[in-house]
Amino acid sequence: GLYNVYAVPKGAPLIVISSTPLDITAFAVSLLLVFRTDSSYARWEEALKTWNEVRSLSKDLARQSCYWVNEPARKAMLVRWCEAFSRALLVHCRVDGSLEHELEDVLLPHEVAAVAAVGPSGAPSFILQVLAELIEQCIVTETKEDTMFSTVRSLSDAVAVCNKLLRYPLPLAYTRHTSRFMFLWLSAMPWAMWSDMHWVCVPITAAISYLLLGIDEIGVQIEEPFGILPLEDVCVDITAEIDAMMERQDIVTDLLAAGGVDCAPRSTCGACGQPVTVAAAAAPQFAASSSGGGGGGGCNSSNSGRHGAVIVSSDQAGVFDVSGTRDHVDCATADHSSSSSSGGSSSSSINGTQAASLNGAHA
Repeated sequence: GLYNVYAVPKGAPLIVISSTPLDITAFAVSLLLVFRTDSSYARWEEALKTWNEVRSLSKDLARQSCYWVNEPARKAMLVRWCEAFSRALLVHCRVDGSLEHELEDVLLPHEVAAVAAVGPSGAPSFILQVLAELIEQCIVTETKEDTMFSTVRSLSDAVAVCNKLLRYPLPLAYTRHTSRFMFLWLSAMPWAMWSDMHWVCVPITAAISYLLLGIDEIGVQIEEPFGILPLEDVCVDITAEIDAMMERQDIVTDLLAAGGVDCAPRSTCGACGQPVTVAAAAAPQFAASSSGGGGGGGCNSSNSGRHGAVIVSSDQAGVFDVSGTRDHVDCATADHSSSSSSGGSSSSSINGTQAASLNGAHA
């Protein structure tokens, strides 16, 4: 070998390294690389499957909220917290993320502050707790409620899988032994090939080392799948599909109505709970009645946008006091006043019981 040609002194015994040890241990190199890549790929595949489930379950829960929950404020809050879950899980899986940055376009400012106070590690579970409480407060049948809770439980299972992948990597001893074994095996290769190939063994050893070490490096990279999976694209896709579903509600109901199916509009007024078409038609009547009575404006319909405010007075106990519903037409005021005909005529605000019944009748 190289030692015999350049370094051995005269009269010293020659050292010959046979290729037999390399031939005997070649299978061990193969097994180590196969086990390494298989274990890492299994983790990558599990992470990909889990995030596909998160995508599907988030859209399912938003769809269930859209068609089963009649209260506009609760429906809007459920939908936006469904979108927030995937973004909070993204920050949890990647330690360098920012909750405030990810959630500022989805939740309201006070909601973002509440999630940020919990921290990235507890944010997904906190959001699931909010969703569970919202479902409990919604007026739906027991079967529908169980279905929605089942979706939340499935999302909780996805969080558990992500935690397992984050906290329990492959054993470090296995990784180190694979690297050391390959270093010694590749270092011995040119000495064993010198007698047959001389200087040609150098580029051959370099090429074989590049290929084998490349396989090992691939295993190292996919062992931590959350750093290479396009999770941002998944979150953007979830938000886009849920928003599109909310915008298509009335298109679907109009399509059914055109086919002769009696279907009420899904988009409702956040303050009075009436369907959009009814609230818009009633706006002039409310305006006329309020001008003759005192206090309280009409039901003026305007597009609320993504975080349009639902203005509901705190004394309306029957109305869920949440601002920031999305993608439907809202009233600009919460007080639908009526003048009293007895004694000193004075305008009075609609009470909570009436508001609740109005929501139930028209939402």
